[in-house]
Amino acid sequence: MNQEMQNSKRIAYIDALKGFAILCVVLGHIASGSLWDPFTQTTYFFLYNIIYSFHMPLFILLSGETFYRAYCSSKYVNGQKKRIGLQIARLSILYFLWSLILGLSRLLFAEAVNTPAAWTDIILIPVKSIQLLWYIFVLIIFYLFFGIFQLERANMWVMLSVTFLFNLGSYFLPPKYYFDVKHVFYNSFFFFLGIVLAKRWQKEISLKEHKIVRRVLLLLSAVSLILCIVFWTPARYLNDRFLVNWFVAGSFSLSFYFLFKEVRWLGNSSFLGYLGKHSLEIYLIHTFVLSAIRYLLTKNGIAFPVVFIIIGLPCGVIIPLLISFVLRKLRLYNIFFNQLKLFPHVNKK
Repeated sequence: MNQEMQNSKRIAYIDALKGFAILCVVLGHIASGSLWDPFTQTTYFFLYNIIYSFHMPLFILLSGETFYRAYCSSKYVNGQKKRIGLQIARLSILYFLWSLILGLSRLLFAEAVNTPAAWTDIILIPVKSIQLLWYIFVLIIFYLFFGIFQLERANMWVMLSVTFLFNLGSYFLPPKYYFDVKHVFYNSFFFFLGIVLAKRWQKEISLKEHKIVRRVLLLLSAVSLILCIVFWTPARYLNDRFLVNWFVAGSFSLSFYFLFKEVRWLGNSSFLGYLGKHSLEIYLIHTFVLSAIRYLLTKNGIAFPVVFIIIGLPCGVIIPLLISFVLRKLRLYNIFFNQLKLFPHVNKK
């Protein structure tokens, strides 16, 4: 979603996967806004549970891989810390700007959104993110620790074990800490897993290894789907069942990763690839579009959630792309999405 690979050659299957994941993000937010409907609640819970189990772990995994490829591979070792520092600065500006935009909009238009913001939410922006912006918040933390402190160079199995323990430990943390430590702990495992994948699959692997990976992931995905069906109940969110949710998140994320990496027509999809290249804009803008659509439909007496999906999914993707296009034409794009480019001397090596 973020532009870690801006200084390196883009990889088709990663862009396609980001495109697929951002579609899941938009659809997931549509589902989460419609759970109240008594006629479709059960169906929406099933949709919500599956999407929310893996769509952000998949994004985090891809961020780990692109982080390693763009900043840590041997080709980019020189000046690594400076380049990572610039990316941290870029992400920090992006985070604070859009946190203010999102927080103030939810404060001013409280009656039109599902989760209004309070002044305390805006005050706590430096340590606690507002809703979907936790993704950028944890990326800043991961770039700091894995990049500046070079934890990606530590022993692979040790780091996987440590981040796995952090992941498990997140279950015991309350969700309303005045610091987003729960998101940091939970997603550290998926971020380092992305680093491991980038390291491991830079090398050629045998056909036998490919077959073993395919069979294992097929089995894990089948078990995950069964678990989603077994725990398909409007009374309980899947992410409240930590071990089940973690298993489903890991299995689906890895399965989609290898599916897009090995199936050419998926990994080379120009449509998904285009969405992936612009996933940042879609991610930051779509929530405003969906809130406006939901408000307008409700005001006009249209409350059936299926209509929201039919209208919301294409609009939640197309309108952010149009806004991004207009901002580029007006030469305002960098103000909202890549502020460091406003100062060309900062990016000089």
